[in-house]
Amino acid sequence: MVGDYLIHHRLPHSTIDRLAREVDQWPGRRGTRTLADALPLLNVYAESPQESRLRALLTLGGIDGLVANFPIVTTDGYRYRADLAIPDKKLVIEYQSDQFHGPEVRRADLTRKSRIEVDRWRVMEVSTADLDSPQELCRRILRVLSSPP
Repeated sequence: MVGDYLIHHRLPHSTIDRLAREVDQWPGRRGTRTLADALPLLNVYAESPQESRLRALLTLGGIDGLVANFPIVTTDGYRYRADLAIPDKKLVIEYQSDQFHGPEVRRADLTRKSRIEVDRWRVMEVSTADLDSPQELCRRILRVLSSPP
């Protein structure tokens, strides 16, 4: 999402408040309602457009408590950031892009996943194909959230 880029915490070009004021200045203009509806979906910690898209789809699909780039420190002291997490449910949702996956990256991802799972986090890996069926993805995540850890 462009909005996430504009407000990113490392190099902000704007703030959510400034964007909201801009939207408010154009009541009734075409697209203004869509922009106003998008404002609550923005996140200053989003790292990629696809992760932003995933977070927005999940939020609109009724998945609550999502935290972008959530820091996790394992019992053994390994430090990771989850693309998305629902901390109180100990669920990590990782967007796996085909773009970056060579064998070394995949091996590192598997090690990372197992280290996180040892600490009783559940890890769901999501791909572009999942983004094409957001309702099914949301149902799947809701089933995981309603099942015992």
